[in-house]
Amino acid sequence: MAPRTKPAAPVVTADFGMRDADGKPWLAFSADGAEFASGVYPGTLPQARELAQSINGRLSAVAAMKAVLSDVRDPDTDTAIAPATAEALIDALMAMGERA
Repeated sequence: MAPRTKPAAPVVTADFGMRDADGKPWLAFSADGAEFASGVYPGTLPQARELAQSINGRLSAVAAMKAVLSDVRDPDTDTAIAPATAEALIDALMAMGERA
C-alpha cells in the first residue's frame, strides 16, 4: 500500500445546549477539539440534539459498516448478507465520503 500523501481529515464533532440568557438552543462545531463555529440553532432543542448526535455518531457508524463489509467479504467467516444490503451499505459509506 502506498504511503498516505495527504493529512487525515479533521474529526468534526458537535455540541448543543440551551442558552441561559434567552432559552434558545445553540450548536457548536469543533474540529480535532478546536471550536470553529457556533451559534443559535433555528430549530428546537431536541432537533439540535439529534443533529449533534448524528454528527458525533458518524465515525462509529462508518467503522461498523466497514466491519460488516469486511466480514462479508472474508471467505473464512461464516457471514452473509443479501447483495442488496451490501449495496446499501456501500451507498451509505459513499454518501459519507468513505471508500467502501
